[in-house]
Amino acid sequence: MHPKRAQAYRIQSGALLAAVADETLEPRVAINTWPSLGNEDPSVRCAYTILWYFESDEDRHHQETFYCDVQLGHLAEIAAYLLKGEGLPDHIMLKYNQQEASVEYDNNWTWRELLWQARHWVDLTETVLSSNPLVQRFMKPHK
Repeated sequence: MHPKRAQAYRIQSGALLAAVADETLEPRVAINTWPSLGNEDPSVRCAYTILWYFESDEDRHHQETFYCDVQLGHLAEIAAYLLKGEGLPDHIMLKYNQQEASVEYDNNWTWRELLWQARHWVDLTETVLSSNPLVQRFMKPHK
């Protein structure tokens, strides 16, 4: 993976984790917007696993406030590394790479892919319409 792309994925992942840690973003939304398509970065994959386990403990968070606070602090710590574009420390990588997140979520297409496809078709349609003089002649601007 290109180093600039890996750094961008780390920063994006860090922002998602920070938002979950600040409780401004639901963990499930962060999972669905995770930069997972074609992502080979071990730090981002490890952070995804941490987020996945955090989300799976949602019921426990409501019952044990201290447990939830500790996990939120852990997410904030991991987000701090990723927001700098850095990889995660070895002790975190070793702990979570042994229990990687379920394949059920890993590298799945998300709702973002549909938006990207729709944007592609809109751009393509605009290009075709703007480059065709015959179509241009019959188009009238909206008032």
